[in-house]
Amino acid sequence: MQNKEKPKTTEVIKNIFFAICIILTVIAGTVIYKAKKYPNQIPDILGIKPFIVFTSSMEPVYSEGDLLFTKMINPKTIKEGDIISYRDAEDTVITHRVIQIVERNGEQFYKTKGDAALKEDEGLVNINQIEGAYVSKIPKVGKILYAYQKPVIFLLTLLTILAVGLIWVYAADKVDMMKEMKEENDRQQEEMKRNRKKVRRVINRPTPRHPLGEIGSY
Repeated sequence: MQNKEKPKTTEVIKNIFFAICIILTVIAGTVIYKAKKYPNQIPDILGIKPFIVFTSSMEPVYSEGDLLFTKMINPKTIKEGDIISYRDAEDTVITHRVIQIVERNGEQFYKTKGDAALKEDEGLVNINQIEGAYVSKIPKVGKILYAYQKPVIFLLTLLTILAVGLIWVYAADKVDMMKEMKEENDRQQEEMKRNRKKVRRVINRPTPRHPLGEIGSY
């Protein structure tokens, strides 16, 4: 039974690279499509929306510069104590905690407040304003992503990633080449050892005797 050949380092790297490219392409395509189709909403990926925090109104839950993730939900499932993201009258997204649910004319509204804020948010939030409910965060990543909005930084980042990727692939090719050379050298050494053993066996092999005995002159 033959052993399966292990994939080369270069092939593994290429597969990872292509997988990342496909994922990023799908994400970018989804965001662009949804941004054009729903210009008044934040594009989501599988119902998850990212937001960058610019204030400290919700400390210690999250801080300025954090990257938040909210999930699209049925607004009617929201309860007091939940943290929601919504658009205010100036079309700014705010992520604060629900402190009260108000019923008016059969409709549901929400009173919100930041945990570190001194006063409640102005007005009530209606269902149409809600972007989603808070689920998690990545500390300080928002600052990095915000910097990428500048074309120069974004371009330099892409060039850096490309350069690192090329160096990585080149190095992987060298590693594979060295492995192949070592394996070939090992095979040659092993073959030489086998040949030397065969030669020694032939030299040391006793001379066969004639079946009638030694032939001599009488």
